[in-house]
Amino acid sequence: MTAAERALAGAVSEVADFMRKRGLTLDDLVAIGGQDLNGKLAEKARRVEACWGLMAKLGVKYADLEHSEQSRAELNVARGFFASH
Repeated sequence: MTAAERALAGAVSEVADFMRKRGLTLDDLVAIGGQDLNGKLAEKARRVEACWGLMAKLGVKYADLEHSEQSRAELNVARGFFASH
């Protein structure tokens, strides 16, 4: 793993922690937008906006998060498989 890959992995982890602490999902990042800032989803829209800001600051792309989530899901499936055998 190169230094750039390690830096990206750390940044992705930071964004994932941010999302977890604020109850956000990848779907929220796509589904909730500026139009929700004045509605019932105002607080969540502010959290989504802050998340996108953090991603921009750290240079994390949505695809990086998506790949990270997929990797975690695959790891959890593997853990469950090995735990049952």
